[in-house]
Order: sequence, then C-alpha cells, then structure tokens
Amino acid sequence: MKYHGVAMNGSSAGLTLCLAFVFLVLFVTGCLLTPSMLEFRVGWDVIWRLSGDARTPTVAFHVLAGFGLLSMLGAIWALHMRSGWRMKRNRVSGAIFFGTWIALTLTGVGILYLGGEASSLWSSIGHTILGLATPVLLTIHIISGLRSRPAAKARRLSRTPDRFAAE
Repeated sequence: MKYHGVAMNGSSAGLTLCLAFVFLVLFVTGCLLTPSMLEFRVGWDVIWRLSGDARTPTVAFHVLAGFGLLSMLGAIWALHMRSGWRMKRNRVSGAIFFGTWIALTLTGVGILYLGGEASSLWSSIGHTILGLATPVLLTIHIISGLRSRPAAKARRLSRTPDRFAAE
C-alpha cells in the first residue's frame, strides 16, 4: 500500500509517516504517564494513573520513541530543515519547534540524571508542559508551512483585489 499523504518539504512521504507514528507514540505515552508524574512528583491526588505494572512498559515505549525521534531529527535536519532554511520559508515556527524538541530532550535527561529532587521535579514539570504543547506547535508549523508555499501565496494574491487597477 502506497502512502499518498503530504510529505515534508525535501523529504519522502515515508519519513513523514514514520515521524507521525513516533510523534503519536510519544504523545500518547506521555499523556498516560502524566497522572503518575503529578501524583508522585508534584504530590497531587489524581483520579486515575497507570498501575506499576503498566507504567514500566509505558515509560520504556516513551523512551524508545524519544530515541527514535532523536535519530530521525538528523534526517529532518539534513532534508527538511536545511531546504526550508535555504528557501527562507517557515523559519520562525520551525526554529521554535526544533528548539522545543531540544528542550524536551534536555528535560527528559534531567528527569533521571539531575542530582537534586527540586531540579528533577522542575525537569518533569517542564517536560510535561512542553510535551503537551507539541501538538499545537506542530499544527502551527504545518499550517504556516502550507501557507508559505509558492502556490498558496499565488492563490492568496489572485484573490486579493488590486486597488490600483481602477485608477
């Protein structure tokens, strides 16, 4: 079966599909882990959280998907980001989105490896907030990218009335 979806600029539809899958796994597992973080790290009483038996494999899938995304960021850098940067398209949302992934990586490492309890807590909170924001940032980046395409700009310009034509 051939995938006929929208490919990222400069890359294949297969890479886009793989990224979408990894992003979905990261987001779903992150959402499943959030109540446990709120209860154990922040001390909030939550209505529901994963059991200990379910939490360990969920963390493993989350970490593996994170490593998968990091390995794909090299391809995104080489194919998608460099071509977009050269064409001067979608730079602001792309830089913000890439910066978010760097911050997610650093806070993810900080959750486990920062020595103090307070720094680990703030890493957990920052990681969760950034993780929950990524679908919004991705949507903004995609819409901004679609609008910045030359064909989309030409369509918008053709619908704009020419103020000087009547003069």
